[in-house]
Amino acid sequence: MRVNFKESTKRSVKKERTLQFTLNVIGIFMFIGVLIRWWTVPFAVSNDLQIYYNPDF
Repeated sequence: MRVNFKESTKRSVKKERTLQFTLNVIGIFMFIGVLIRWWTVPFAVSNDLQIYYNPDF
């Protein structure tokens, strides 16, 4: 009795993992960029949800 082995589908899973990893890295860099901007740009949001320049920051 012979067994017919088929090629594994790990290649498509590896591509998905690579894409997911890439998107995660991009998201981390974007989040770090938002944090850096938050600490370096003196803009604030008032209680009315309006953005204003805060020179005392």
